[in-house]
Amino acid sequence: MIKTKIITRPKYENYEFEFDIERFSNQLNRKIIDIQYTSSNSNYEAIITYEI
Repeated sequence: MIKTKIITRPKYENYEFEFDIERFSNQLNRKIIDIQYTSSNSNYEAIITYEI
């Protein structure tokens, strides 16, 4: 398992951010095990756990 943290500015709405993570998964051709979201005033953050 690998954990990756992605931080982005809140330029997108939440559902578009989730779509970007799905595209990330497809590009790596890896199965995502878990995603944890947090947000603050300036950032969205996702910690993605996926299989290697």
